[in-house]
Amino acid sequence: MHRRRGDRNFLPCFIYRAIRDFHCAISGTPLRLRVPVNKGVVGNMLPAFFHIVLSAIQYADTLTRCKLAAANIMRACGAVALAVVLAGCGTKELYSGISELEANEMIAVLSRSNISATKLAGTEGTFNLTVDADKFSEAVELLRKQGLPRDKFTGIGQVFTKTGLVSSPTEERIRFMFALSQGIAETLTHIDGVITARVHLVLPDNNPLADKVSPSSAAVFIKYRRSSQVENQIPEIKKMVMNSIEGLTYEKVSVALFPADN
Repeated sequence: MHRRRGDRNFLPCFIYRAIRDFHCAISGTPLRLRVPVNKGVVGNMLPAFFHIVLSAIQYADTLTRCKLAAANIMRACGAVALAVVLAGCGTKELYSGISELEANEMIAVLSRSNISATKLAGTEGTFNLTVDADKFSEAVELLRKQGLPRDKFTGIGQVFTKTGLVSSPTEERIRFMFALSQGIAETLTHIDGVITARVHLVLPDNNPLADKVSPSSAAVFIKYRRSSQVENQIPEIKKMVMNSIEGLTYEKVSVALFPADN
């Protein structure tokens, strides 16, 4: 029903509907006035109008604070995500306390597989090797297949360090056999293609006055790279071991070769 332009209730009702629509658009809730409203009187609409405007301002302020809080949360989440990404892209220590020669050898092996490694100075003349964290497992497996880092061997000087205790002849003999096997094994690892080597010696404690003497023997274990020709050097290996141990014959030296995984 259309009202006449001269109707005195036309203007107040129009203002009321405008305020109601404005309030719903701002707050999303229906209009609920706390003051009585007479739609036919403009003066009675003013308190309601100011109430609605104040409510709209308060809602806009709350909405602004929510937006700022959401923006801060998004920035914090972004910072956390960035930190996680950077941590995943960081470096990880591969080996520590190794010699510079070993570090350089490892870097050369890794570089051939497009793995970047960094050599850092450590303590007491040693070095540390680091790689990208996402390449750590691959680097460890690659170096393992190449026998790196190389086994640490104990020399005679380390085995027979002076102590305050007096060793028995049996202990001295065991130490001597251990140091001898360690020295031979270390020498074998310098042969091209040899990844690791072990030498096990049997040196009977024969009585020099006995008529029958038990012969000495040696068993050699070698793990080698398939691309090398270590199997063709077995005679030279047996001769070297034989000449390293007094009383050992060529026939009493056995060499077992095992190829490494590709």
